[in-house]
Order: sequence, then C-alpha cells, then structure tokens
Amino acid sequence: MKFTGFFWDFDGTLMDTYPALIDDMLQAADSMGMRTNREEVTALMMQTQRRCVQVLAEKYGGEAEKLHAAFKALEKNT
Repeated sequence: MKFTGFFWDFDGTLMDTYPALIDDMLQAADSMGMRTNREEVTALMMQTQRRCVQVLAEKYGGEAEKLHAAFKALEKNT
C-alpha cells in the first residue's frame, strides 16, 4: 500500500495545549476589563472556546466578538 498523505492531529493529542489557550483567554479577558479566574476559564474552555467567549462576555459585560478577536490574536502567537 502506498501512502500519498497523512493526517496530523497535534492539538491535544501529542501536546496538551489547554494551559496555553487558557492563559491566552485570561489575558484577552483581562485586556477588556473582565476579572475572571483560571478555574472559571478552564471549566468554560473544556466545553468550547466559543462557549467560553459567550459566557464571559455576558457575565462581565463585554462584547463577544471583541473578546474572541483578542483571544485569536494572542492564540496566533502561542
């Protein structure tokens, strides 16, 4: 059998990326004045990133789109 390609799933399979993503979300939230904590963000991020953004924006009175953009900008550098 000849292989012509391969599938690579790095995120979470070979390396636990949650700590870095949680740090990025905490930094993004803090930059918008949202005073959350690691435990809250961890629990929300374990659901989905989008859910985390929605809940934090609703709870702390921020804009979900801006929080998501800030998070994604930080994530690119992680």
